[in-house]
Amino acid sequence: MSSNHRSVYRPKSSHKPQSSYFTKPSTNSTTYKDFRDRPPFQSNNSKPIPKIKPNFKPSGLLAKESNNINGIQLKYVAPDDALESVNELKKNYYLYIYTSQSRSDSEPIKVHLNTSTSHLIGRDAKVCDITISEESVSKQHAVIQFRQVQLNNNSVIKAYVMDLDSSNGTELNKDELPQGRFVELINGDVLRFGEGHGEFVFMVAE
Repeated sequence: MSSNHRSVYRPKSSHKPQSSYFTKPSTNSTTYKDFRDRPPFQSNNSKPIPKIKPNFKPSGLLAKESNNINGIQLKYVAPDDALESVNELKKNYYLYIYTSQSRSDSEPIKVHLNTSTSHLIGRDAKVCDITISEESVSKQHAVIQFRQVQLNNNSVIKAYVMDLDSSNGTELNKDELPQGRFVELINGDVLRFGEGHGEFVFMVAE
């Protein structure tokens, strides 16, 4: 499946929802490989892009102080190319959440992802944007992040998912995600978190 490339601007004054949730990594942070430009997702064949250096370990007193909420230390630190404002999103992004084993058994819960540039997913309702109340799901399990990346000399906006070293893992289209690495999300992708039966379908609309 091909992606439509388009230029992206950065407004002079931008508002980043829930900016206290995420801080920029320091230069001496642990780095993680980055996977982009699927499809299809191949955990063994994906190409690492060394330029991106996301980190979800606290680094220094400033990061520790700014990367917590309600006294809870957050695992995730946004990358340098994290999207700064939802106003830059020109498409509509959704998660359709099916809570039963069969999609035909229930109507999905529709979550509009354009409300924030990133969405923390997990069991802890105090800090997570999308809460999953299942014991197999970690308190801070995964994150969906909109990023402004360079592709063929063009600046484009793409959505990525990253498992935050969860205890029971994250699946993308029935393949287990590598932990601590961004993987590009494509229209129609199906996510599962932990050992739950719920399906989270990523959808893009013009």
